[in-house]
This record gives sequence, structure tokens and C-alpha cells, in this order.
Amino acid sequence: MKNINLYILLLLALAVPALTSCDDEEEGALPQLCRMTAAEFARTVDGKGWQYVESHELKSNGKYSRHDYWEGLIGGTPAQYAFGGDTLTTYMYIDAYPLNGYRSVKYTFDEATNRVMHGDAEVMRVLSATEDELRIVRREATTADGAAVYVYAVYRAMTPAELASLKAAHPYNLDSLNEEFPLLPEQQRFTADDFKACAVGQGWKCAEAHAVRMNGRYDAAMFYGGGTRLKPVDYYISADSLTRFTADPDTGEATASTAPYAYRANGFYVEAEGTMEFRILSLGKDEMHMLREQSDGGIGRAVLLYCVYRRTDACVEAPTQRDGGTQTATAGTQRHAALPGA
Repeated sequence: MKNINLYILLLLALAVPALTSCDDEEEGALPQLCRMTAAEFARTVDGKGWQYVESHELKSNGKYSRHDYWEGLIGGTPAQYAFGGDTLTTYMYIDAYPLNGYRSVKYTFDEATNRVMHGDAEVMRVLSATEDELRIVRREATTADGAAVYVYAVYRAMTPAELASLKAAHPYNLDSLNEEFPLLPEQQRFTADDFKACAVGQGWKCAEAHAVRMNGRYDAAMFYGGGTRLKPVDYYISADSLTRFTADPDTGEATASTAPYAYRANGFYVEAEGTMEFRILSLGKDEMHMLREQSDGGIGRAVLLYCVYRRTDACVEAPTQRDGGTQTATAGTQRHAALPGA
């Protein structure tokens, strides 16, 4: 009996360090907080970008999971930071758009709590900051039931080249995104009869054109005249033919081409010569909004444009060539690839 009891005690003694070892492998203790003054913090981080290294979710016992928070997650990436003067810039990927963008805010450093603040809101709590490394605690997410998820994160200082690359890879200012890159109008529904009543027998002049830069958004800047060699395309739509009016990108000579077309009501697009000419987003008696692709044969590249067309009397149906007559229109000289989303 004594031998059995000793054997059980030995097993228990071996089991305790084994259990402790498993806990140590799965959890870690936060490093000690190093107090800094606002001047010390600014001197340490100013002018630098900070590259994400690792982050770990904080547990209710105050320790952190050794499993990297972002490992296996889909639809997001860690934020990167840059400090300059009194401004903190956060670089991030927004999956909902999707795009790489940035947001800049004024910040202060609260010496009493070692927190980086934007107004009354905490951005991060600094555990330590050196010339090469930044260790912080920050709120990363919110669970479905509204609970905050905090992580312990480690960053390293970027080189100037890395910071320049980070800025180039995140070109969109999230605070002015809706002004610089507005949302495309929603697709309206209209029938072949609607198209016939509003569009047919009319000339249409391109009043605005904007490059579509990302999914569902367009560049607010005007496309033509912004450094492109391409010229606007105007239209006259008859009952059975589509006439395009434009100018040669190299010579500036006015050209016109006419081709038969069909309006495809199931996709709200006009098809000419077997390809999509444009997709109509909205259509009224005097204005038409569309998506169309314009190619530049000189550089072998095409751009998707959001265009606003207005009714005009300046564009009339170009006569086609007849025997013994003069040719003012050439059928089939301009083709466009199918637009996405039709």
C-alpha cells in the first residue's frame, strides 16, 4: 500500500510541472509598462513608420494568447502606423470597399496613463517605445455580442524606403473618400420601350467622364483633359443604328462611324458589332448615365469610364456611304470590350 501511495504522489508531482508548462506555452505575460513623458515619446516615434510584427489577443486573466491574432483570419490585415509632429496616420485595408487607405488624426500623449489619445478617445496604450520597437495594447475588434477585443501588439521601426512604399500602397484618404471617389449611381431598371422613348432619335453629347478607380466608385476628377490623349465620344441613336462621333487621338481629326446595334434590356446595355458599347445606369429624356470602356490603341490599354451624357442637337445621324456618294461615316471602326457587371 505504501508503495502504491508513493507511486501516485510521484505521478502527481510529474503532472503539475507538465500542466504549468502547457499554460506557459499557450499564454504569455504582458511586459512591464515603461513610463514616458510626452516629449520622450514624440522624440522616439516622430518621423517614423511602424511595421506590424505580431499581435495576440488579451485574455480575461490579464495574459495574452501566444497564438497570433491575425493568423488564419480572412478579410482584413493589421494596421500600420506613422507619426509626424502631432499627427498619427493609420494605414489599413478596408475589405468592405475593398481598398488600401489611410486616416490621419491629431494625437496627444497622456503621461499619466501612457496612452495615445485622439481627443477623448484612446488609440493605444504604450507599454514601451524605443528607437527600433513599439509595444502597445489596443482595441482590435468587437464581438457579435458587443464585447471589446484587445490585443497586445509589437511593431518595429520602418526604414525610410519602407515608409515611402507604405504610403504609395495606401493612396486613398478615408476621410475624404466620398468626395474624391464618389459612389456610382445605382442601376435603374428600364425596358426596351423606355429606351426607345428616351434615347432613340436623339443626339447625345458627353458632358462628363470619370475613370472608375475601384469597385463601385469613380474618380471625381474629369477624365478628358487630365493628361489623357483620348477624346470624348458622342452618339446619335437611331431606330436601328448607332453613330459615334469622336476625334483621332493623334491628329485631332473628327471622325464618325455607324454600326447596327441592339438594346439588351436584360442587362441594360447597348450591343454593337457583337460587343457591348455601353451599359446604361440611368436614362431620362435629357440625360443618360452610363459605363463604357474606351481603348487607346496607341498604348494598348483600355479604361472603364463613368459618363454623363446630355441630349444635344449637335449630333445628327451620319449618312452612310452610297454608290456615287461621299463617305462621311465608316461602319465598324471602333470596338469596345464587354463591361463588367452587366
